[in-house]
Formats: sequence, structure tokens, C-alpha cells
Amino acid sequence: MEKLYDLWFVNYEHDMSSVCDKGIPESEIDERIRQMQEIYSAEGFDIVAAPSQL
Repeated sequence: MEKLYDLWFVNYEHDMSSVCDKGIPESEIDERIRQMQEIYSAEGFDIVAAPSQL
């Protein structure tokens, strides 16, 4: 079974983070991060993946 990951918005300047997508299969992480970065990078957020807590 493929590992699942959660994607997080992270803003280091304001020391804040929040989950933005849950249960992403490992094989889809790069594509999902790329899609999210296109939308949110201009707002000062990085997108990072962490093992899912499901």
C-alpha cells in the first residue's frame, strides 16, 4: 500500500502553518505541490509534505 501524505501551507515569516490537503498518495505529491505553488506562492506560503496522520 502506498504511503499517504498531507500537504501543509507554511509561512516562515509569520511562524504559521495549516494543512491544505490530506491523504495524498506518494506518487502524486510532486504534481500536487506544483499545482498549489502556482496558486499560493505569491502569497508568501511554501507547500510541504508530511506523512499523513490518518
